[in-house]
Amino acid sequence: MLRIWEETSGARYPDPNLKCDMNQDTRSCEAGGDWPGLNNSALAPLATDGVVLNRAMLQDPSLTSKPAVILYDALLANAESKLMEALHEIDPEESSFTNTFRASRYALAEVGLCASDLVWRRAIREYAANRNDDDDPVFEIANKIRDLVKNWVFAMPNLNLSSRGFNVTPKFVQLIHVLKSCGTYGDKFRGIVLVQRSEVATIMVDIIRTMIDELAFVRPRALASELFVTDGHQQRELLDNFASGKYNLLILIKTLEDIDLPRANVFIRYNLFESQLSYAFACAHTMVPDGHLIHMVEKGNDLHRRILQEYSGPAVDDRWIEVVLQGGNSPVPSCPLKETGDPYRSDEETASRPEISIGDSVNGGRLFEDDALLHYNSYLFILCLFMGGVQQFVCTVTLPPGLPLQTIQGPPCRTPVHARRAGAYRFCLRLFEFSGLDYRLIYTPGRSDDNAYANPSLLKSDLVSGNSCYMRKRPDFWVNSLRISEERLFPVVISVGNPEGPSEPYAPIVILTRQPLPHLEPFKLFFYGVFATVKNARGPALILDGERLNDLHSYTLRICRTIANKAFESKDFSCSNTTNLQDAIDWQAVARANSNYVMRFSSDNLRDPSEFEDAVIQDRLVEFTRRCYVVRLRPDLSPMSKPSDSPNMLNILEYCRARRKGFQGLQDNNQPLIEVSKATAVLNQTNKTSPKYLIPELCGKCTIPASIYRTALLLPSITRRIDDFLIVKELNAQFFANMILEQHLLSAVFAPSATFETDYERLELLGDSFLKYFSSVYVFVFNPALSEGALHKARQHIISNKVLTQCGLSIGLPSYIQGKTFSYKLWQPPNFTVHDVSLQHLGRSNDLMSSSGNGGMAIDTQTQAPVNDTNASTIHSTSQSKTKHKAPDDNITQWLGDKTIADVAEAIIGAAYLSGGRNVALRAIKALRLPVADVEQWEDFRRKALAPPSNVTPRLRGGTLSAVEEIIGASFKYPHLLSQALTHGSIHGYENTCYERLEFLGDCMVVRHVFNRDDHMSPGAMTLLKSAMVSNSALAAVCVRTGLHAYLLYESYALGNSIQSYAEQLETKRQEEHHKAVRDGRSPGQYWLDMEPPKILSDVVESIIGALYISDGFTSDGVESMFKKILEPFYDQHVTVKTLSHHPTKILFEIMQTQGCQQFSIEKEKLGETHGTRCDVIVHDIILASATESTGYIAGRMASTAALDALEGDPSFMAHNCSCRNRTQMGKKDYKNRLERMLADLEEGQNVTTEVDHNDGIEVD
Repeated sequence: MLRIWEETSGARYPDPNLKCDMNQDTRSCEAGGDWPGLNNSALAPLATDGVVLNRAMLQDPSLTSKPAVILYDALLANAESKLMEALHEIDPEESSFTNTFRASRYALAEVGLCASDLVWRRAIREYAANRNDDDDPVFEIANKIRDLVKNWVFAMPNLNLSSRGFNVTPKFVQLIHVLKSCGTYGDKFRGIVLVQRSEVATIMVDIIRTMIDELAFVRPRALASELFVTDGHQQRELLDNFASGKYNLLILIKTLEDIDLPRANVFIRYNLFESQLSYAFACAHTMVPDGHLIHMVEKGNDLHRRILQEYSGPAVDDRWIEVVLQGGNSPVPSCPLKETGDPYRSDEETASRPEISIGDSVNGGRLFEDDALLHYNSYLFILCLFMGGVQQFVCTVTLPPGLPLQTIQGPPCRTPVHARRAGAYRFCLRLFEFSGLDYRLIYTPGRSDDNAYANPSLLKSDLVSGNSCYMRKRPDFWVNSLRISEERLFPVVISVGNPEGPSEPYAPIVILTRQPLPHLEPFKLFFYGVFATVKNARGPALILDGERLNDLHSYTLRICRTIANKAFESKDFSCSNTTNLQDAIDWQAVARANSNYVMRFSSDNLRDPSEFEDAVIQDRLVEFTRRCYVVRLRPDLSPMSKPSDSPNMLNILEYCRARRKGFQGLQDNNQPLIEVSKATAVLNQTNKTSPKYLIPELCGKCTIPASIYRTALLLPSITRRIDDFLIVKELNAQFFANMILEQHLLSAVFAPSATFETDYERLELLGDSFLKYFSSVYVFVFNPALSEGALHKARQHIISNKVLTQCGLSIGLPSYIQGKTFSYKLWQPPNFTVHDVSLQHLGRSNDLMSSSGNGGMAIDTQTQAPVNDTNASTIHSTSQSKTKHKAPDDNITQWLGDKTIADVAEAIIGAAYLSGGRNVALRAIKALRLPVADVEQWEDFRRKALAPPSNVTPRLRGGTLSAVEEIIGASFKYPHLLSQALTHGSIHGYENTCYERLEFLGDCMVVRHVFNRDDHMSPGAMTLLKSAMVSNSALAAVCVRTGLHAYLLYESYALGNSIQSYAEQLETKRQEEHHKAVRDGRSPGQYWLDMEPPKILSDVVESIIGALYISDGFTSDGVESMFKKILEPFYDQHVTVKTLSHHPTKILFEIMQTQGCQQFSIEKEKLGETHGTRCDVIVHDIILASATESTGYIAGRMASTAALDALEGDPSFMAHNCSCRNRTQMGKKDYKNRLERMLADLEEGQNVTTEVDHNDGIEVD
């Protein structure tokens, strides 16, 4: 059996004198050379299952930290101790001593049953009853618990694994063995044990102190209090006691690992942490001659293995250890540390912390002072300097020149470590105030749901359609921002590119928020055929006085009410400011807009063109009405001019008199007119409109300038895009540790029905292929005895849509999916409500409405939960309100099918693969809770894979190995795998080692390379190509064309004849196709389609791929070489979009069918007897391609070929211009009939047009 071990590339191996069998228990390992002062029988080598750790070495060779790994057995599921069972009978809800219950569980997992009980003994000793209320049930329960524990007989620690009274964990047993081996140090022994929780540190000290016989030389002390950070006296006393030997073993918790302690002989990492900085601290603590760094690792734990590889050893630049040794007072290396930002605190500990912190409104995380050290180390070129007298230390953070911040000085502190933390926190705070603190640095605990497949966003299901209604996710940012006061506001300046050109400018606007918005990439907004790019720039916080704040608040309301024609109100102002924003804001214009929504034109300025510059005109003097942009002033026209659209009217004045109720005439009948254009919410440049004219005296000038009004009209779309980004950031942080690039994740959550700029279709194709690839490798490795059929069945339990849907539901994925188009009319600004307004108030008042009313609300300002909104829009009649009262519900809910949820899950996997390769995709698969276990990284497959040994596979014929390697362009490290790949089941005695299992593995490799080869194509074309490339007939043709079939191993006469006959017929077909291609001036097509090949021919290609993959240690190097040598040239010649069929029009039609497009046509026009025929491929009234040839048939072929080229060059064309998939789609039979008529009509010279009959949803000519 072949065991494939992994060796970490670039690892620096330990002392060559060390020798050990990795399969033995760590206590039986031997060393050829002694480590001074340490009993070697207790130490494991520097490897665990093949992982070789790096030894942290500084430039001084005398200071070397020798790392080692101690393996311990996995902890079996521990039942509660008898004491805990008795305590739960008294208090099953854990209403009393809640923290002690939690600490007891921690101690049980880390130290064992004995520690779990001793936690209660310590807690009761410290307990003092401060109340004497016998009627209080909680007090009564506490007294019962106290009496029980005080009278309990506690067992002492029993480390005998074979004893029935064994009451500690195997992990703790190994720790005691290590400590015993340190006895040879004598009085020079100094040790540190790093644990995660303070409860564990405290109880460890209690237990070690009881072990006088085994550890008489050990004098432990727990470091679990923040006083060691802030109190200089306690810290100095601790250092003195540790240096003098009063305490020679410190049990240190993770949050105190940055304390400046004397160096230790032994540093034991009892818990592993995903933090390279933590590893650097550990190395720094043992930088003494003969110092040892020890990692405690659970046997067979893939997570521990991954942590060691990614967060320690060669993964960490040794220069970071120098930075830690110098207390930050040295240049920081250019390579950043890899950190998760996890402070390793429980949610209860975080919630109970009273001190000030920096809040993250995107995910609700908090950054405390002791967390800031992780983040300041994430920035380059940071220098810490300590100054002051005996009791004072000040930390200064210095940044590179050219940045807005140069130096940040922390407050004076009594200890160096506190000064470092305070300086780092001050630095993070200043970055936050400048909107420069990356929200991803603030750790957000991942959401967990113990109730599998529970989805609180599910509202109801439709058994007929199979769809379900889900709540749509709303960003937590706006709700989290309500918790922040308005003392400072943060700006984002929004600028819109001018789709209409400089004649109609879009002024920048500022969105102001209480918390800084995270970085947002530029995005596009579409205007019926054109698009504008929206950019944003964040600025530092600004503090405004109450008057300015009220002005901005009122102006925000004015903008929102004007663009939406709704009576919005808001008690909670959610906007902000920028650098020198007060100087950039036209406060007079703000005040003017706040006091009036419209102004009359002055009769003295009616002929002044400047009066109408950048103006929005209202035809009525009310707040909610139609508005127009000023095109120009027309001095050549007056109210006495004849209206062009009413020839029966004498002049415009008479037109107004007839049409305008209560019109009493004008003061100036000769005033010039204003030429205007309608100000619509969405621009439409496809239809030409006739000019409109208004009389200035009868109009009002909106107090919002036209350039601002144009941008403000886009505000609903802009805020919707911001919400989309925020939701994706939440999803990425909550479930995927920010591993996925946001632009890919954004596409992954958008269904095609949302008609967004991009959707999940391409990523879903990639994710589906990768998931099949991963699951094939997974079931192949972990099921070495299963046949090909059983492997297929096992794989279905991972990749089926049912499993993907259930996993998506288990994490609440449907609420993050965007499956509906954005409704401009249903838009509401975050934390705004709709005010109840009467018709009379809307039509007559010119004052800003009071924002203190309690009208019918559509959204609750505190929770953003839907509420009854029957009276939310009382300006409509009763009959209208009945049809509109469900609209807000429609805006926050959506119907999704199970297939959509499964597709989004696959698209997320595809996005992860594009973001960071297969390891990131694997992490995403696990985050989606797919049923895969025992694998944390791709290298785990290499370690755990089993392959048949060479003596159970048939021998290859002479010359086969070299010939096959020459054909495929790759070499086999294990030739017997090629023998298995070429062996057919007909060979007697080798049925269990034939190619079938390898063929199962190789099949998924082909699919993966198809996407990598054609990743620029549209999803429809890629689907067609994938099917053509991985078909049995195509791979059989590859096998015969390359000659691989000549090296097959089989014992079946009939099979041999079948292969020979097929090869001869295939060669004849190939020559005929090449002859036709030369005659028609085209590339040769798929000449193998009309033949049924022996399945062994396609299977052997896939099995050779699978054999190469295993032989190369589950890496794709050899597969890449084979693909480039034989598959890629074959596909480039025979399997392209143009050669999928002899007629490109058929392929174009199939692509349109895949896209669901129902409005495309091929139109022909006869240009004359001598000029030939012109064919145009038209999609949604857009000419996609054209061609002119002598006949309609040839012109149709050439136009279709050009259209395929156009779609290949612009994969997003269909997404931007076609929304037919949202309508009733044509059936396959109708498509087939349409295609047949289209091809026939091309030959007959008729125009081919596809139309839609809206009566029955079926296209008709």
